[in-house]
Order: sequence, then C-alpha cells, then structure tokens
Amino acid sequence: MVRTFQIAVLCFMTLSLSGCETPDGPSPFQDNPSINDLSPENPNGTVQKTILKTINLDLHIYEIPADNIRELDEIRRVLDTKSLQFINPVAFRANSFSVYFGQGQTWNTVNDQLTIAGAQTLIQMAIMLPNGETEDTIIKEITRPQAVYFTSTQNIKEAVHIEPGIIALRIKVENPPVLNGTCNLTACPVFTLLKGNTIPELNERLRLRDFAFDAAAFRLNMKPGDFVFLAPEKYISDQLALCGLFFSNPQGSIFFNKDTYKVSVRKPSVRVYLLTCVGVNY
Repeated sequence: MVRTFQIAVLCFMTLSLSGCETPDGPSPFQDNPSINDLSPENPNGTVQKTILKTINLDLHIYEIPADNIRELDEIRRVLDTKSLQFINPVAFRANSFSVYFGQGQTWNTVNDQLTIAGAQTLIQMAIMLPNGETEDTIIKEITRPQAVYFTSTQNIKEAVHIEPGIIALRIKVENPPVLNGTCNLTACPVFTLLKGNTIPELNERLRLRDFAFDAAAFRLNMKPGDFVFLAPEKYISDQLALCGLFFSNPQGSIFFNKDTYKVSVRKPSVRVYLLTCVGVNY
C-alpha cells in the first residue's frame, strides 16, 4: 500500500513539473486587443478600416395645442415645396397633409416658430438606414378593428377596414447612382401589423397585409442639412379620418403655460414632424 502511494506521488510530481513549463513561442493572443487589431489587413499590412454605409436621419415629433395650429402658417412662409414630388398633389392636399422643404439655418427659424406655437418634443430619434432599406416609425396604435377614410390617388373618397395594428410613417432611402453625397427619400403613411417575430419569412408574410396610403406619400432628394416639415393643413379631430389619426390627439396633452401663475392645462393637440438628413455615408 505504501509503495503504491509513493509511486502515485512521484507520478503526480512529474506531471506537475512538465505542466508548468512555459512554451518557448509567443502566445497567439494579445493581452489587450483593440478593435483595430480585429480589423482585416490590407496586402501591405496596414489596418483596413470598414465604414458602415448608411444614410443618417434625425426625426423630431412635436406636439402643439390644436388652437395654435395657425402659427404653422409662419413656418410654411419660410419654406417651399419645389423639391418635393407627389403621386398626385391634389389628392395629397385633399387628405389635409402638407409638407415643406428647408435647408441649413432655416431649421433654427422653424424651431423658433415652433417654440412660439407652444411645441413640446414628443419623440426625438436617430434613424440609420442602409441603401434601399425602410424604417417604420410608430405614430398611433390601433387597438380594435375600424375604418379609415381617405382620398385615393384617383381623387376618390375611399375607406379601408383595418385590424389592430399601428399607423406608421414608413421611410425609405436610396442612394442615387449619379448624385454623390445625396439620397432619395420616400415617406408614406401606412397601416401595418406589429412584427415581433424574428423569422424573416413570417415577417414578410405579415407585411403582405400592410396598407400604404400612397396619396399621402412624398419623395425628394436630400443632402446633409436638408429637412422636411410635415404637418396637417387644418385640425381634424375625427379618428376615422387619415389626417385625424396621423396628426391629432383629441384626448389632449398637458401643456405648460408661459405664465407661471397659471396652472398647466390639458388641451387637444396636433403632432408635427421635422425630418432632417444629417449624413450620407457612401
């Protein structure tokens, strides 16, 4: 028994000594690798930097008291519509949608006028889209089946029956083949189902049930610093009308009075959208 124990001890010591030897060659792993160390190398050994090719947008959604909607006329006076394209301009206006184009420092003028109108920021978000991709920004959740009334691209009053889902602003960007540093942007109100499933095939099947309100879509070419201002022509509270669903909140929001001696009150509100191109990385 003692002899067996001694043999076991000698074997253990031999293995321990051989296992603690430091290999002669360098370790294949660096102590603190940086992100550049993980990047692919050029043939000459220099690090190859990969730039994510995206079109970058900034979306602000504001709420203003519905009784201040006429203040938006001052914003429209400093902007124009020459750069904008519509499937049918008459049908676009018939849906009480309005969209205007601006550049550079005019953004500050618009922002100042929104402050005068009592605007409060509802959402501010950055959108990064690869060429040809789309993004759906949720505008309103639909909790029960209902009809939505709108004017079609044929200038006909129509209704579509939708199920529970969302009204969204679908934004698509494309890099034009000729004008470098610009993007073609298309924005369209849509009804879509919430897509929580990660299986692409299932999401594509759900998308077949989307309904795009093409008559309220617009398109333009944008470069960094360009922006569009999307707002209703007038206040429509009816939540069965496309304009009312997309822009209006009849239940109202709390607005803070400029006069600090007055209590803040809940007022019916209107949403307006400011979409800015901040970068074209191609």
